[in-house]
Amino acid sequence: MLDLVTGFVLFSAAVATVTVVLLYVWLRNRRHYGSLFWTAAFASIAAGSLLIGARGQIADLLSIHLGNALMLLGFALLLAGIASVNREPLRLVFLLPLGIWLVGMAAPQFAGSVAFRMVLYHEAALVAYALMAWSLWRSRRRSPARLMLFHLSAASTVTSAVIITAVVLWPPEDFLTYGLGPYVLIAGTMALMGTVLVGGRLLNEDADVTLTVLAETDDLTGVLNRRGVARRFAALRNKAGQPLVGALMFDLDHFKRINDAHGHAVGDQALVHFAAVARAHLRDGDIFGRLGGEEFCAILAVSSAGEAVAVAERIQAALKAVPLVTAAGHVGVTVSTGVCVEPAEGATLEALLTAADAAMYRAKSRGRDCIVADVARATHDLCRAAG
Repeated sequence: MLDLVTGFVLFSAAVATVTVVLLYVWLRNRRHYGSLFWTAAFASIAAGSLLIGARGQIADLLSIHLGNALMLLGFALLLAGIASVNREPLRLVFLLPLGIWLVGMAAPQFAGSVAFRMVLYHEAALVAYALMAWSLWRSRRRSPARLMLFHLSAASTVTSAVIITAVVLWPPEDFLTYGLGPYVLIAGTMALMGTVLVGGRLLNEDADVTLTVLAETDDLTGVLNRRGVARRFAALRNKAGQPLVGALMFDLDHFKRINDAHGHAVGDQALVHFAAVARAHLRDGDIFGRLGGEEFCAILAVSSAGEAVAVAERIQAALKAVPLVTAAGHVGVTVSTGVCVEPAEGATLEALLTAADAAMYRAKSRGRDCIVADVARATHDLCRAAG
């Protein structure tokens, strides 16, 4: 049977190896903070495990107090990594497992008991695994890796409860010679290494999503870029129950004049302002993106041409009702809009955008701040006097 000291050293070496891999993953994508949190988590766990394995060779303050504290700090960082992947804020409750250990060890009449320390540590670990399971369960984001990690966290919670029960029923006299010690180490190792493997898959999954989002997002406005619009078009076109697909092409009026009069910073604010207003008045499932410069588009699954035109009118009205306020004062922002609606079956993004773009230029030629709809080769002029 493997002795505990050797077991802890081997476990520490394995976790340290994972730490290096996670650090490499983070260095390749430094915006992916989940990898950074998990790198710190496993570095802390590896250091704590090594200190625990050095029991009897170093001071108890380092081996027992600091070693277990570092292990539980690692759990807090694991929770922070999951929160980062779930796009959720960090919570003070993540420090609860570490707090349980620190508070419990502050009672000298109990801290000298091996059984007490083992129960205390595994109670803290139980809380950590339960928090992981809770965080994964409540997340709105669903994926195979998340589901696997949830089940593993729930199983690890039960394992911790079994270990606590065993220690209470068969309390040890000495940690390193405890008969159930190797089984406790194996159970804890399997739980943590399972978390590593499944968590690594989750991080990789999230990193891929993050890179895809970055590649398909306009840096200034945060909406989709042309690539993002194109990737989502096929799914929207095939949306059940909607026979038509519409394209709305928007172009901010007199945008060069805004830049010349107020500066490019205000011009950028105008782009961000329009993007925010338009997104707020589009429906769930609609596609919205910036194609370049001051041009934006929306792609909609609709049941009628009038439905697409109504969306364009709603955005235009909202833009007039919500003025752009800058350090230079109020800046008037209007938009010319072209609308094209075609049968969903056989529709192509290029053809839709080309037709909507042509309609948008007709809107500009007719005074701007208006809508021209090109529906089934019949042009409907909704332009009104600007202002």
